[in-house]
Amino acid sequence: DFLVEIESQARENLVFEEDLVIKEVKELLADSKNYIKITEIVNNQLKKYISKTNKYKYDYNINSDEEFVQTVDLYKKDIDILLKIVILLTYYGGELYSNLIAKIMSRIKPRNKNQCLLYYPLYLMYYVIIISALESKNYEVLKDILELEVIKTVDINSYYHKRKLLIETYDNIENYIEKFAVFFPDKNYKYPLNEYLYKELQPLIDDFLYVGDDYPELFISTEILISFYYAIKNYTKEANSVWGPLGKYTYQMLYTSKKIETFPINKVIEKLGLYSNVSDKEEFIKKYNQFLSKYYF
Repeated sequence: DFLVEIESQARENLVFEEDLVIKEVKELLADSKNYIKITEIVNNQLKKYISKTNKYKYDYNINSDEEFVQTVDLYKKDIDILLKIVILLTYYGGELYSNLIAKIMSRIKPRNKNQCLLYYPLYLMYYVIIISALESKNYEVLKDILELEVIKTVDINSYYHKRKLLIETYDNIENYIEKFAVFFPDKNYKYPLNEYLYKELQPLIDDFLYVGDDYPELFISTEILISFYYAIKNYTKEANSVWGPLGKYTYQMLYTSKKIETFPINKVIEKLGLYSNVSDKEEFIKKYNQFLSKYYF
């Protein structure tokens, strides 16, 4: 009991310290001259995060459902303060903080190929930034984080190539989608990871942005944007079909149409210039709509 009490007190102290950091960031964001101070805070939190996660060599040796739950909870606690910071930077900081947000995302990317689940905190970060950017109409940050690239070593001869970080993140987290069903023992969700994200992020988003009843729309728009981006970046003329990450939008779509050009998020897609990635826009839209019709109930 004594050890439990010590651990509980340590957690309370950490939460108190993090609350003070968030309060300071909010105050500093009131003046653009505070960019350097905010950068120092971010660097300090990045160092703490990387120091913690460097200890997780092989996805924390997950051998059971219980260990999976514990690991997911641990990773969420580790990234929590950085999630709050990027929400504030995206919503209140504007374009000025776009490079700093990109730096945060690049730094938290796992460096070890055996740490696939450590992409989960990064996936959480994509969701909170996209939702915050949509709510604040911060399209500059939105485009920058979607187009963010990382350098990847291809072979032992140190041949490098660039890859979109969002695509790399999803590809690494994909194998864990079904495992999140452990959080819903009495449910039979088709995409339990997305249900878990929806449930976990709502109080955080509402606490900082107070989106209220707009949250379902923002979440589903985020899902569709990620799906669309994945599909268009992997699209080739020769492909008979396209595919993007699936989620709640396939069975809780807020719109009666199954056509991307009728969805509210399509206006954002147009603003971001994402269709310029393909020479045959109409053909891509046709194939993406076929994809939606196949999976959208």
